[in-house]
Amino acid sequence: MKINWRHLRLVLSISKHGSANAAAREIGVSQQAVSQAIDGLEDSFGIALFTRKPSGHALTAAGEVVSQRVKRALSTLDPALARLSPRLARAATAAQLRAFAALVDTGSTTMAARQLGIAQPTVHRAVTHFEKETATQLFERAWHGLRAKKPARDLAQAYLSAMSELSQIEGDLAALHGSHAGHISIGAMPLARVGFVAPAVAAFQARAPNIPIRIMDGSYEGHIHSLQRGDIEVLVGA
Repeated sequence: MKINWRHLRLVLSISKHGSANAAAREIGVSQQAVSQAIDGLEDSFGIALFTRKPSGHALTAAGEVVSQRVKRALSTLDPALARLSPRLARAATAAQLRAFAALVDTGSTTMAARQLGIAQPTVHRAVTHFEKETATQLFERAWHGLRAKKPARDLAQAYLSAMSELSQIEGDLAALHGSHAGHISIGAMPLARVGFVAPAVAAFQARAPNIPIRIMDGSYEGHIHSLQRGDIEVLVGA
């Protein structure tokens, strides 16, 4: 799913007000833009998110699922943005956040651009936008490239956690219809992997054979980092 944070915010706003007009005023767009955004989201998810009535809009069961995930995602992302600048919650785009997080991860605009398959100036513009909004230098030069300062690392982690929440929507919607989608990623320490995780996974897959499970090896510190980023859902160890 292609992420548009403004469109996802509209879901919450319409849910709160029960009206596309009120949501348009709150977000600062036209009613037509709201209708087009919701139509686009429903096409993307392949399911209706609202019932339309003369009295207004009401969330469907699928809309409730999406709304809860969006609310959780924004509860992680928005405070991190607000700590940098009050404007960023509304001004930051999905593309800018994606480029910013990639730069924090790689420490190089060239590597970040390569990772995302975009032009290097696009990454540079995203970072410049954040630094201009915050009037703060978020990266410093290091011998190997750029080192993200703590506020930048915190924002990147919040963004990745928010994206992890949104990635669960497909599975949530499938569960509404009694089916399965997505996968489960488990970080397992060596002893736990043999003595506990393997039989637990075998028992689970006997009940739900269509859900892929990935068991990730690594150090405790590495698993903690992956858990915070949303790369794994569960960490099992001593």
